[in-house]
Amino acid sequence: MTGRPAALLGLTLAACGAAAPPVGAGTTPDPLDSITADELYRRGVEIVETGDYVRGEQYLAAALDRGYSEDAVMPLLIAACVRSSRLSAALRYAEPYLDRHPDAWNLRLLVATIHEGLGDAEQARRHLLRVAEDQPTEPTASYLLGVLSRDAFHDGEAARAYFARYLELAPDGDHAAEARGEINHPSADGATAAAPPPVRVEPEPARRMEAAP
Repeated sequence: MTGRPAALLGLTLAACGAAAPPVGAGTTPDPLDSITADELYRRGVEIVETGDYVRGEQYLAAALDRGYSEDAVMPLLIAACVRSSRLSAALRYAEPYLDRHPDAWNLRLLVATIHEGLGDAEQARRHLLRVAEDQPTEPTASYLLGVLSRDAFHDGEAARAYFARYLELAPDGDHAAEARGEINHPSADGATAAAPPPVRVEPEPARRMEAAP
């Protein structure tokens, strides 16, 4: 998404990762099997802090499987996934978490940016519209909808409307200069920014969970 700061991937930290592979018959026992959930979590935190995100993800996912608090583990798991560019793995954990916690709108913003990064603009827009509906005073969703409308859907009128809404909510926000520039940019028909399109959330399509890579 052109103009989207890389820091948007840090909008929130929620849930992602790939569980450690199961130990099959005749294989060497997994050394993580003998570690408690508390210790797995502690080691996972330490490993992530060193920058070894893939290995830290394995420990954190194992802690989650062993029964450690989902709310505590998920933020670090998604951080590990995003920082190691395992975006598809991030979604396999984040979206089921959203099914269980549909009000986690910060995570939904991040999921939208991940979908956009994977080239799925429709899914990104669906999540952003849900945030705009549930959190009408949250400016980031309006900004991201403006950028998505401009760059992915090439809808200048909708983009200007969303940028105008962003400025209403955050006139001194981090993206205010960009939003004003977009609103003042002349369109082919000379149209000015209109009211944002009505928020309409489409039913979420059924998903088939795939095995993590």
